Amino acid sequence: MNKNMCKKQSRKDIGFSRKDELKIIMIFPVIILLFVSGIFSQVSAQSDKQIEEIRRIYKETNEKITRSENDGESSEIYLSELVVNKNNGSYPAVGIYNSVVKFYYTFGNREQNPYPDRLIKVEITTNRSARTENAEFLFNPAGQLIFYFENKDDAEIRVYFSAEKPIRILKGTQNVNLNDKTATEQIKNILSEKRKLTGIFSNSLDFKSLNPQILDIKLHKLKHTLSRRSETDGLTFNFFYIQNKSFQAFLIRPHFLLQLVLLHSFK
Repeated sequence: MNKNMCKKQSRKDIGFSRKDELKIIMIFPVIILLFVSGIFSQVSAQSDKQIEEIRRIYKETNEKITRSENDGESSEIYLSELVVNKNNGSYPAVGIYNSVVKFYYTFGNREQNPYPDRLIKVEITTNRSARTENAEFLFNPAGQLIFYFENKDDAEIRVYFSAEKPIRILKGTQNVNLNDKTATEQIKNILSEKRKLTGIFSNSLDFKSLNPQILDIKLHKLKHTLSRRSETDGLTFNFFYIQNKSFQAFLIRPHFLLQLVLLHSFK
């Protein structure tokens, strides 16, 4: 009895009744819900801004690529192309199969490397029997994947990335839950494919490990020396440039004599 009287007295002291307490209990979850909703709204707004920026980069990159295709000599967009099964040989259990991979790249940090070496986009077109599949990988200046597109089996998938983590997945026009098990597995596959493609691109630039300007100077000196020899000895020289993982060199053939001139060793 005394306890109940104390409780009633304490409510009176602070100006609260039992009815007021019930109101507070009912309002509190609403306040929490509004707070959480506000956080999610901020995250969503930030993602929307990032996606708009990615779309801008995508549009701008495609425009540059189109201009480079029309006027490649004056463009700073370069293209390396890998063709699989160019002669359209029949594949077992598949029939028609070929794939074209296009690596679009431009200049990166020109103080460190005066030659183009920054990958900006990869486009893949694959023909399997009567089907055509397309995929695109878009990169930011830091070399990170920021957008992936796939058109396969009449279904389109778009994935937007920030720091190579998905921020939105669209299947057609429908949003896909980022925590969905299938989506998580698909993201792993996309990033794995991205690593393979960037590795192929990097390896394609290996022939630049010897600075082309130095190569030109050495070739010029070599030709000058041999031309003087040909004047005195009456020899005719043929030049063949060869390279593998171990060295770069010129193979020189004066008549039937083969001579290897080592330019650069990678070991």
